[in-house]
This record gives sequence, C-alpha cells and structure tokens, in this order.
Amino acid sequence: MHPSKALLVKKEIEKYLNDRFIKPINYSEWMANIVPITKPFGGIKVCTNFRDINNVYPKHDFPLPNIGMIMDSIASHDTLSFMDAFFG
Repeated sequence: MHPSKALLVKKEIEKYLNDRFIKPINYSEWMANIVPITKPFGGIKVCTNFRDINNVYPKHDFPLPNIGMIMDSIASHDTLSFMDAFFG
C-alpha cells in the first residue's frame, strides 16, 4: 500500500476506534483484509474483504427452503397475504 494511502487508512481506523464503531481484538487467525477505496472528492473509505473468512467458515447444515417447499407448505390455506408471510 502506498504510504500516503496507508496514512489515510490509519486516520480512518483511528476515527472508527474513537467513535467505538470498531474495537481491537486478538484473533489473528480470523483476520480480514482491509480494502481502501478512494472517494471521488478526496478522502478514503475503508472496506473489508471477507472472502478469506468465508472460505474457512463452516457451511450451514440447514439451508433456506426453496420456493417449491414454501409453496407446498402453504397449499392447504385459502389465502396468503403479506401479513401471513411476515408473521409465519
């Protein structure tokens, strides 16, 4: 990373720490990469690349149901409204 960009990233991270938006932790094996994005009108936006973490994180044993399973479960009902779907 270019030294001038690294200085901007450090400043942005210190701002996040002072605002208590983030906090330091000591889990180096679960570190995510920082991706600095230059804003159009100057300044920098600090983003996080979670691809490495996503590759090692365990997958769910129970994935979300597909549309066929959902339609089969509501087949015996007379009507379906947004409220029915929202409240289960």
